[in-house]
Amino acid sequence: MREEFTVTRTIGYQNSFGKVGPDYPDVEFNVIVSVNDETRRGWWEFSSHDGQHYASGGLWFNADRKLTDYDGIFSLPDYIGEKLKGHGYDVSMLIGF
Repeated sequence: MREEFTVTRTIGYQNSFGKVGPDYPDVEFNVIVSVNDETRRGWWEFSSHDGQHYASGGLWFNADRKLTDYDGIFSLPDYIGEKLKGHGYDVSMLIGF
């Protein structure tokens, strides 16, 4: 499974001390989500058109296509969870799914 799409979101940055810098409204992101069912691993990436905002990380699944772990960002964006769920993956470990 591999899907590429765009989303528009407001983005802000935080660390363990709290919010860092301003919010950036209406940022358009190119997003890629990819999973290899044979290895039960995948990855995700998003980047803004201007190159100012970027993140990527890994996805790990069990034999039942249930997401068991991810990395690269504290909270996996909802639009990535929605795409995975739409392709039949169990993303119940994510809040709100």
